[in-house]
Amino acid sequence: MENKVTLVVQRVKEGVKVIPGSKLFSCSRCNRAVWVAPTGLKKLEEGAEIICSDCFLSLKKEAKSEEIAEITEEQLNELERVLGFRPSKEEMMKELREWYFPIHKEGR
Repeated sequence: MENKVTLVVQRVKEGVKVIPGSKLFSCSRCNRAVWVAPTGLKKLEEGAEIICSDCFLSLKKEAKSEEIAEITEEQLNELERVLGFRPSKEEMMKELREWYFPIHKEGR
């Protein structure tokens, strides 16, 4: 059985930097407007579900998977264009794991 891909994205908010080429969509849970970056658009074509980071935080305690997809070079390139510097892949994966796993494990 293939794992379902969930694309966690930012809600549209004032002051949030947007990656060039991003498009507006709606969160599949709360229906709020969200930005999907060009690399995320590719995942949508593959059938990924879109949820905003706020909904993800409330749902992740119930998650059955501890798998986080590796950040890609394309995603790092997008971040570099917005942030003005290139974060390392290791740094980004560490931040994602720290953000996801502590709350996830509390729910067990």
